[in-house]
Amino acid sequence: MENTISIYQQALEEKAFLERQIGELEKRIKKYPKGKLICCKSDDHVKWYLSENGKRQYIPKKKRKFAEQLALKRYEKLKLQEMMSERMAIDFYLRHHSDNTAEKELLAKSGFQELLEPYFKNAVQEFEEWMHRNYETNTFHQEQLIHKTCSGIYVRSKSEAMILMLLEQRHIPYRYESELHLGNRDIYPDFTLIHPKTGKMLYWEHFGMMDDAKYYRDACAKLEFYLSNQIYPLDQLIVTFETKENPLTTEKIEKTIQLYFG
Repeated sequence: MENTISIYQQALEEKAFLERQIGELEKRIKKYPKGKLICCKSDDHVKWYLSENGKRQYIPKKKRKFAEQLALKRYEKLKLQEMMSERMAIDFYLRHHSDNTAEKELLAKSGFQELLEPYFKNAVQEFEEWMHRNYETNTFHQEQLIHKTCSGIYVRSKSEAMILMLLEQRHIPYRYESELHLGNRDIYPDFTLIHPKTGKMLYWEHFGMMDDAKYYRDACAKLEFYLSNQIYPLDQLIVTFETKENPLTTEKIEKTIQLYFG
């Protein structure tokens, strides 16, 4: 399958995508508590310590949330370093390559363009075909598919219906609950997406009952499974949450789409 998007264009889009994510990460990192988390194993237990200004202070178990914040800060700092390294690699490529390819020059000539057109598919056409091709879907509790969307697809919640509607408004190719073989399991992300400019595959999971204890545990296990298979948030995995007190809104969905797709 021939894709009309050049590697150079993909690199430009990926750089813009990384810069948005780097900006978001930098903002979040500034909000975390000061200091660094140190984990020390003692017998069968792990003890947490706060390291700051050359001093070490024990963190009691009752301050678990504080330790979690420090752990998240460490993770997001490492993720930030990884993204900045990737951006440097893309910058190096962009400095040494241009988008003035011989193929583009040839296809710009009307005589050649007319003769070669049947052999090249437009990327938009490819994505449309991908969306409407038959695929394996989630058969679990199909009676819960009660919310009909404008496109005629039935989804499990009003929030998913809002996500689908805004994806369609932005012309982002998607599949709903499409089978994904990952590791030794088949799972069904809420939405499987293709970035319309880069062709990158992304997965969107919306967790809509995070104030329910069992649902929360299942959501954490699902996220852990993604991570163990090298699918990470702020990269290939989009994650949104809601509770009864903090429902998902169209504004939150739009901001999420803007972050990942520009």
